[in-house]
Amino acid sequence: MESRCCAASPRSGLELTHQAESAPFDFYNRQIYFPMKTTKTHIREWIALSVLLSSIPALAAQPPDGSGWSGPYAGVRLAEGWGEAHLGTGHYDPAFPFAPTSVHLRGAGAGVSMGYDWQRENLIYGLGVDVLDTRIDGIRSLYTNPLPGLVDGCDSARANCPMHLRQRVKNLATLRLKIGQAYDRFAVYGTAGMAAGEVRGDLHEAIQYWGPTGNWGSDQHLVTGWTAGAGMLYALTDKMQLQADYLYVDLGKKDYRFTDTPAFVYEQDAAIRFSLLSLGLNYRF
Repeated sequence: MESRCCAASPRSGLELTHQAESAPFDFYNRQIYFPMKTTKTHIREWIALSVLLSSIPALAAQPPDGSGWSGPYAGVRLAEGWGEAHLGTGHYDPAFPFAPTSVHLRGAGAGVSMGYDWQRENLIYGLGVDVLDTRIDGIRSLYTNPLPGLVDGCDSARANCPMHLRQRVKNLATLRLKIGQAYDRFAVYGTAGMAAGEVRGDLHEAIQYWGPTGNWGSDQHLVTGWTAGAGMLYALTDKMQLQADYLYVDLGKKDYRFTDTPAFVYEQDAAIRFSLLSLGLNYRF
């Protein structure tokens, strides 16, 4: 065992990443499995960020022209999100309601953007679309009546064991208007519009207690809502521009239904609201 540990191995991170990705996700031991499962996602996001940042010095060396912001544009975008999924009362058995609570959400995303801007003197306004592949999620343990002396997630008498709910935003798209003020190479604006996303809930028991199998499956929905925020643009050249946005996103409330067996059903609603901070690089045609 010691020689295998200390000897240099020809196998490297590619094989390790494949092994980690194939490991099953365990809700109860999330801290162990979740970071390994997202290794390839994080690598892709860091590569995209490195390419974006490495292109800035060369672009900035070209003489900028901030005299006009009008025209179509397209670009790439990286984002960081954080917020809450507010859960209503969980319904399993009238005698055992699960109290309302919330799930803290956090994660990242990457995607593309496109739109069209107009300028009249110093006034700029436009319409834009963003589409992001996101991994914004969180886990919460649900109890009917949390008690002290928990053992393996259950109380000392094993009379109250938790449900583990994972809530996540898988994809996000926004359609937004913006209006603001231009200052030569720099512009600021307010923005608001529609938001749509794919949201999913997964319910699982670390120790089988409430249902015959302890695996309640998942429920997924396409939801719509609204978004509002502010942003800024900086012209690197007459064609390339940096864009930074802060958005508040409200995807509304949706009912989730989880089934262990046909006779065992758990229902709970969730309202998802979060903040999104993004950085993009656009090419203006």
